[in-house]
Amino acid sequence: MLEADRIATRRIDILVEQYLEVRHRKHDFVSISLAIAAIRQVTRFPIPDTELSQMIAERAVQSGLDVRFDQNVQQIQL
Repeated sequence: MLEADRIATRRIDILVEQYLEVRHRKHDFVSISLAIAAIRQVTRFPIPDTELSQMIAERAVQSGLDVRFDQNVQQIQL
């Protein structure tokens, strides 16, 4: 199972990267709640919202996007 979890996590990481790449073409910010909703439409891997929010925020900052924390994501640390 550990290998399956690693693969699933990598798939989600790729989805986050793709979402941010598309988002960066048209906008200079990313909404955490919209990003989570879009990614949840594509995958059913049971990753908690706080962990997914952390991934999105870290990648967005690395990509030079502003992050809008429009969801209750109290545990994010950049």
